Amino acid sequence: MKFETKKFVGKPFHDFLSFHILDKLGSYNEKVLLGPAIGVDASVIFQDKLIAVHTDPITGASHDIGYFSIIISANDIASIGAKPEFASVCILVPVNSELRLIQEIQEQLHRASLELNIAIIGGHTEITNAVNKPIVITTMIGTLDLTFKKRLKEINEIKKKPLKSKYYVVLINPIGIEATAIIANDFEHLISSILNKDELEQAKSLKYKISIVDIAKKAYETNAVLFAHDPTEGGIATALKEISIFLNKGMEIYEDKIIILDISKKIFNFLKIDPLKVISSGCLLCIVKEENLNKFISSFKNNSYISIIGELKNEKECIINRINGERLDLLKFDIYEELWKLFD
Repeated sequence: MKFETKKFVGKPFHDFLSFHILDKLGSYNEKVLLGPAIGVDASVIFQDKLIAVHTDPITGASHDIGYFSIIISANDIASIGAKPEFASVCILVPVNSELRLIQEIQEQLHRASLELNIAIIGGHTEITNAVNKPIVITTMIGTLDLTFKKRLKEINEIKKKPLKSKYYVVLINPIGIEATAIIANDFEHLISSILNKDELEQAKSLKYKISIVDIAKKAYETNAVLFAHDPTEGGIATALKEISIFLNKGMEIYEDKIIILDISKKIFNFLKIDPLKVISSGCLLCIVKEENLNKFISSFKNNSYISIIGELKNEKECIINRINGERLDLLKFDIYEELWKLFD
């Protein structure tokens, strides 16, 4: 069914919702007892496991914003060892938008949800003068098995007592993948002079490499991971700082061990962007006990993008030893996302 491209404020009309929103809800899941429908105020799902819940807005990207919204939220659920299963999505677009934009965003949400076997169980769609560009906010729901309780017990002991064993910080996949993709897709004009056609397409295609759901699943299946974290805004520097704060422990990290793609280096150097402070979905930081390290590394023997970048310390310093010789304590200063400089 075709609809007028008339611009208006408020919720799209019922026919539009029926034909372009409610028929694109990702994967079918029998646990959804009552799904999204006109006249239904909330969905109902049945579960008999531990539940993980996460909410994230996508505000920086414009290309494939719906796709990013599902992938990024699923990453955060997967990072703690949960399986992402359900999503509730809020789409807000400005008053000068056409219904076609909402349709495209929903198709992106649908595509990403099918890739990850996620069911979209509800949400909200509105054209509003409260935003000046599209905003997509996704609440992701996932399930965990009972091994999480064992990990949580060990985490709580580490937070309260000095370390009795060595724990290493392991990075899987390169940093800066997400930032590289956003720059190539949304700011092509800034980098077209330094990249050839093939390099530009390579950078743009990295937006399809930001999911860590399968990597996290594989990591936790080794039973070697104590805790994992997904570096997003503020990059790996923020993620390391957050792990240090959460575990109440210090770190010693070495920049020369951190993996980054050549295409990312080229772009970041040209734009004078610090790669350690740039949004980095697509990689995963894992805390692994020394006795489990060999087992963990060998399980990723076919993945060349894995590196031991440091270890936990009892001293309350989150130190990163930079390639230029600087030795910085991340706990002593605020970290700002480098990518936002391009939006000024």
